[in-house]
Amino acid sequence: MSEHQNFKVEVEQQGAKSTSLVGDQTQIFQIEGNLYYHETARQAAKSKVCPPSTIPESGILIEREQLLQDVEPFFRQNSFKVLLLEGLGGIGKTVFAAHACRAFRQAFQGIYWGNCCAQSSIERFCQELYSVFTRHDPSLQQQGVDDRELSLQDRIHDILQHLEQYKLLLVFDDFHTLLDRNGRFQDVEIEMFFQQLIQAGHQSKLLLISRRTLFLLRQPAGISIKKRLGELTLAGTKILLETLGMQIPVEQTQALYQKIGGHPLALRMLADLYERGYSLHRILSEPFQELARESRELCDEFLSWVWECMTIEEREVLQGFCTFRLPIPIEAVTMFSVVSPDLQSDPAEITLLECIVRFLYEYCLLERTQEQEHCYTYAVPGLVRDVVFQSMTKPQQQTHHFKAAMYWIAEESSHNPENFDENHGREEAIYHSLQAGEIKQAIQLSLSLSEDLCRRGFALMAQKILLDIEKVLVADEDRAASYNQFGNIAMLQGDYTRALQWYFQARHLWQGLEHQEGLAIVDNNIGTAYSARGEYLEALRWYTNTKTIFEKLPRYKPGLATSYNNLGFVYACLGQYDLALQYHEQAREIQQRLHLEADLASSYNNIGFLYDSQQEYDLALDYYEQARQIREWLGLEADLAESYNNIGAVHAAREQYETALSYYQKAHDILEHLRLEVNLARCYNNIGLVYTKQGNLSSALESFEHARAIQQRLELDVDLAKTYNNIGVAYACQEDDASLETALKYYERAREIQERLQLETDLALTLSNIGQIYYQRREYQRAKHALERALAIRKKLHEWDLEPDMTVLDQIQRSLSQKNRWKNGMFKWLSHYFNLMYRRKEL
Repeated sequence: MSEHQNFKVEVEQQGAKSTSLVGDQTQIFQIEGNLYYHETARQAAKSKVCPPSTIPESGILIEREQLLQDVEPFFRQNSFKVLLLEGLGGIGKTVFAAHACRAFRQAFQGIYWGNCCAQSSIERFCQELYSVFTRHDPSLQQQGVDDRELSLQDRIHDILQHLEQYKLLLVFDDFHTLLDRNGRFQDVEIEMFFQQLIQAGHQSKLLLISRRTLFLLRQPAGISIKKRLGELTLAGTKILLETLGMQIPVEQTQALYQKIGGHPLALRMLADLYERGYSLHRILSEPFQELARESRELCDEFLSWVWECMTIEEREVLQGFCTFRLPIPIEAVTMFSVVSPDLQSDPAEITLLECIVRFLYEYCLLERTQEQEHCYTYAVPGLVRDVVFQSMTKPQQQTHHFKAAMYWIAEESSHNPENFDENHGREEAIYHSLQAGEIKQAIQLSLSLSEDLCRRGFALMAQKILLDIEKVLVADEDRAASYNQFGNIAMLQGDYTRALQWYFQARHLWQGLEHQEGLAIVDNNIGTAYSARGEYLEALRWYTNTKTIFEKLPRYKPGLATSYNNLGFVYACLGQYDLALQYHEQAREIQQRLHLEADLASSYNNIGFLYDSQQEYDLALDYYEQARQIREWLGLEADLAESYNNIGAVHAAREQYETALSYYQKAHDILEHLRLEVNLARCYNNIGLVYTKQGNLSSALESFEHARAIQQRLELDVDLAKTYNNIGVAYACQEDDASLETALKYYERAREIQERLQLETDLALTLSNIGQIYYQRREYQRAKHALERALAIRKKLHEWDLEPDMTVLDQIQRSLSQKNRWKNGMFKWLSHYFNLMYRRKEL
């Protein structure tokens, strides 16, 4: 069937209400010819007085098992008489009630299932209930049930007498049709009937199924249970769609869930459209109102009838809530409402806004979640949100989105940036900014959020944020900033070659714009990429470019200081400590003059690293401690964790292992609290190395396993290779044949990653370790080959500490067994290598 054909939907209600919303028994509608709605059939069905129904076919129960357990006391215990099931139309109340009736039918002598409507009367309920009684007492059929000459009270009294003889479950579906907008009965006689049914002393129970909360004037306390059915979760939605034969990818399921939420009836309708030829693209892109405009069984029954009785203020508040995708407090919609601040006639002085929210909640148009005591957040069911928001004009939608973006931006500024990932506010601000047409604002927020996600190690999430915004990037300046950030993400993933490609694309755009600051930033990042690859001379060239540009831009002194620090880092890696110290001192002078306390702490940290690398541990500790004090005073928790790590590394180098572990633990606690998982994994590695030196293999492996789990989940291949190398070291120190074999296996895993990513510095270390394993196993030719490769790489990279490999090669040549000397050299290299992790400063 062609996707572009105009369908006609014919909807007919036949007899009792269909309840197979999540089953495979009946279809919601049939598609026949051209699109129209068969109103005559609907009106005929409405006017029909149906006999009492049997329990409907209930289809498949999805995600209601816990709710079934929650309502079990109502069916089992005599103390409860009324169960009120609330929920949006089509949410599955009838399905659930049918399942519950079948699950607990043995607790009753019979079940009455009645369908309420606006035309319901006492006579109808009495006739239907008498038909249930006659199943148990056939003599009643001979007596007849023509009680029209009896008074109302006599008729009710007669029903109650029969209920005393039998324990029945009385189910009233569509109970909301008997109520007004305030939850009160529209008919006084029907109210009297139900009041007496509830308060009488019989053992029968009432199950009321309603889209509205019921307010009883004279209900005894403690005899009722009220439960609200919400939407299905994303997982439940996936199960339902698969049950309906709609096999679609996870990403498209998520998109469909975002469009209408987990509303069973709506999902069933869309699944039927999909089966009959509608493409998934059309279902996802076309407003739900258009898809279901003829299916009044869905739209009118749960929304239109209540929309007509809502005031302007109530509609505005609902539209405000519909703008948001996440649960929000009442305060978030104050900007959407024109209501007066207080409702003075209310004795509790509840604001009119709160009254409106309560009204919407009782009509099941809002779902409520309790965050704290007396603190609630509200969300609109996805289906309602789509229908209501699409009913607004485009300018109205953009205005609402702009206000929502302002709310989330204000929320962001009120939270600790370190914990911002807990509330997702900036991501929502980006979404609403795009919808409001505030493209520049959305781009800036996207870049900022992507940077934060990178800092926390969430490379794929950071990448997704940029991909979502990429289609609206028009200005070269914005594209250059985006390419630069893509490069930062590739750096985090360890793909330095790909990072350089992104950086050079950004640089090309900055050059065309003659944007000097942009050129300085991207040149710095190019230098960082080369430095990460161990190409220190090439890194020096680009860091020097950055320094030259910043020297010509007097107002960018902080950037100049950063470039000095990066130059100092590279010279330290080349073993030119005096020159490195000069650059770090130049950076410190600028930072002290400009009172850049946080950057000053970084310079102290870098100077400490220089002395640490030269084994001048007292001086190193002095500078690390100065950095720690500044960071603690400024409350820079992430940087404070770095200081604790570096102090721990010095103590580990001095073989003061317990002291080292105490500092590593302090770093661990901060990183775990901030959820900075990249550095947390590195901290686990450092802890594991200390345990390795102590000979505590089980504790070392446990720490390395924590690091490995994080790195695999975040796809941090560079760091994962280092962890494999560390695990190999831990096994190699055991020196038995089985441990050496296991060590070699982990070294090979590290080598495969490092060769694939061209990580030459890391590869040299791993090859050294592989060579030592072969040496210990007396496989001298293999050992020589691995160590010569490692030595060649280190000479190429101008590394200065070649003693470990040269020592073992010399041992091979002389066939000597001086393992302890090699092992000390290996640990010296490892300690130096992992100290490098925290030192690199990026713009």
